[in-house]
Amino acid sequence: MKTFMNNTGLIDRYLNGKLFWEEKLRFESSLHEKPLLKAELALQKKTMRILRLFSRKNTKGEIEKASAAFFKTPEGIRLKAKVKSIF
Repeated sequence: MKTFMNNTGLIDRYLNGKLFWEEKLRFESSLHEKPLLKAELALQKKTMRILRLFSRKNTKGEIEKASAAFFKTPEGIRLKAKVKSIF
């Protein structure tokens, strides 16, 4: 378990470009020698992608809620009318 946790930190630093060039070379060399490390890298990449997509989806929902709430306020109603009059 400790190796997995160490690998997780190392992989995170690799994916975020925070390894020194010597560490990066050693890490990339290890990927060829250690299939488990390569699998952990792939899993962590997928996990990061999923988290980014989830975050974007949540953010989009929050923006839509805030926008809907704003356009129900007097200021929002006036702004909406102004924009409609321009177009």
